[in-house]
Amino acid sequence: MSSETRAAIIHGFNHLVDELGGDSMRVTRKAGLDLADIQNVDAMIPSHVAKDVLDWASSETSCDHFGLLLAERRNPEDYLGLLGQIVHSAPTLGVALQKAFSLFSLHSQASLWQLHTSGEVSYISYALLLGSDKGNKQVQQLVLTLLWRIVQAITQYKWHPTMVSFTFEKPANFLPYQQIFDVPIMFNRDFCGVIFHSGDLHIKLPSYDSDMHEALLQLGMAADKRKPRSFSEQVRVLIRKNLETQKVGEGTITQFLPFERRTLQRKLKDCGTSYRKLLSEVRVNMAKELLVSSGMSISRIAEQIGYSGVATMTRAFKSQIGLSPSVWRKRQLFS
Repeated sequence: MSSETRAAIIHGFNHLVDELGGDSMRVTRKAGLDLADIQNVDAMIPSHVAKDVLDWASSETSCDHFGLLLAERRNPEDYLGLLGQIVHSAPTLGVALQKAFSLFSLHSQASLWQLHTSGEVSYISYALLLGSDKGNKQVQQLVLTLLWRIVQAITQYKWHPTMVSFTFEKPANFLPYQQIFDVPIMFNRDFCGVIFHSGDLHIKLPSYDSDMHEALLQLGMAADKRKPRSFSEQVRVLIRKNLETQKVGEGTITQFLPFERRTLQRKLKDCGTSYRKLLSEVRVNMAKELLVSSGMSISRIAEQIGYSGVATMTRAFKSQIGLSPSVWRKRQLFS
């Protein structure tokens, strides 16, 4: 799946690489990036290139927490562009998050943010829609740190998270995380995100401007319509959103679409694919992410992404990748 991301996400990475003793030009060459392409923070670049830049920058500088450092030096007010203005002018934190997540493709078509609420507990989850052989450790660091700083800024530190969660294993150097997040930090978890009290969703934002918010929303929705995903990509996103609840049958997905199952099947056939193929691709991509970035057992991964067992996941994995999950994991970890 091809997707684009605003250049703002990696803006300034080259300066940080050089400050840490690395060679930023070597990073750009390895990632296939032209620095001229990111001079304008609103320019769109391939999402996989942005991710590769972070991975190569971490490797080049031998800094395992490069994403944290890059996020710390960013101005959270400017990071999201139009989306940031929509958030800033919203009436409450809950509205700000809902509008931002619904229009997040303006900033990155590769990111999936979701707000979940159950009684007194709410949490924000983040997922990268790209399949990756290297995990998304640096991306998780970057986006959660920026989320943390943005929300603290717009609520004037009235937001009270209770836990931060990453899917990758606990790093040897834990101090940089503690210096940013003043709450318990969990690693090797089932999701990447932040847990907080549901009451915080009602925090009133001091920068609320009703007329401005409505005008910016109209601009955002108009811009979003000019960047439509293909139908097959829309279905991929719906599948990924529903994987957490494991309700990914065609019947469930069509509840989010203005037509019935047969039309879904026909439209996907016109796109040269099928629902079963898309579901398998999304599951295998998610499995790859967890295999390489977490210490979760294969049986736990299979359960989390909705396979009936390890054998079923292994068959699907071999069909797409040509290797069993265990063999593939070993090759990635020791390559």
